[in-house]
Amino acid sequence: MPLRRGVMLIVLLWSGVAAAEPPTRPNPLLGSWQSDRELTLQRLEVDRLPPERKEEIRTQGTFGEAVVEFFADEYVWEMGERRRRLPYKILAIEGGYVEIEYYRHRVETRPTRMRVFVSGDLLYTPIAGYGFYEVFRRLPIPANAPD
Repeated sequence: MPLRRGVMLIVLLWSGVAAAEPPTRPNPLLGSWQSDRELTLQRLEVDRLPPERKEEIRTQGTFGEAVVEFFADEYVWEMGERRRRLPYKILAIEGGYVEIEYYRHRVETRPTRMRVFVSGDLLYTPIAGYGFYEVFRRLPIPANAPD
């Protein structure tokens, strides 16, 4: 019996069935997302952070300014005059989250992994070093947008 299981495992690995493949589910990130300051600060109240940390985060004026647009294999991040277009790759789509591998800057040699949570038209992205999530709201597709 152990020989049969070993042969089956080898066949599965060789055939690619057990190998990591891109997910076949639709990408829920596609489209444009606007940071939502009010929802982010509401979310901050339920996160378990020390009060002084919450106050530090609350006083930062950048929430609500960023716009992120996801395409099939790259994303565009804009805030004010700053704009970055960088690659990303989906590693998994599970239930309410998408795990991605992405680059924050063109000069990075190793990608960063992140789990992004999607709930309807809301996107929750973890803020590195702060221990909470920034909330983005999906932007409507303009009526004159090309297919």
